[in-house]
Amino acid sequence: MKRILFLFVLMAIVLIASKSVAYSNNPRAIVGLWQTIDDETQLPKSIVKIYRGSDGKYYGKIEKLLNPEPGREDPDCEKCTGKFSHYKTSNGKTIGVIFLRGLEYNEKRNRWESGTIFDPKKGKEYSCELWLDGTTLNVRGIHWTGLSRTQYWHPEK
Repeated sequence: MKRILFLFVLMAIVLIASKSVAYSNNPRAIVGLWQTIDDETQLPKSIVKIYRGSDGKYYGKIEKLLNPEPGREDPDCEKCTGKFSHYKTSNGKTIGVIFLRGLEYNEKRNRWESGTIFDPKKGKEYSCELWLDGTTLNVRGIHWTGLSRTQYWHPEK
């Protein structure tokens, strides 16, 4: 019985390790749908699509808002004005905003960096870097002062 338990635990460790290795050093590992988690409320916030642009850089687009206020399933992007008007969608809504822009894969650091992230609710833009920890996508917005916040996104099922 102990031997069977030992083999089961060993197989579980190998499976988890192989999943982590599959994500490492793969520039396209972040491509797909992700469920964002609000770092202030810890609640699911949205579904975003990360894709590789024709320029070889990575971008993220808001596909769906989760847990919206009643009547605000697709609110206007009120902060997509002035110096942030380039984030505005053709219909002025939040869904469709390309809020992650210009991320480049750094093979040495196994991170996507040198891009920006835009918070359409607050109207703020930050430097951005992403990295995978297993299947969790760590998304860090970095203010010019060096202060940062990190969110943890999960693959959308």
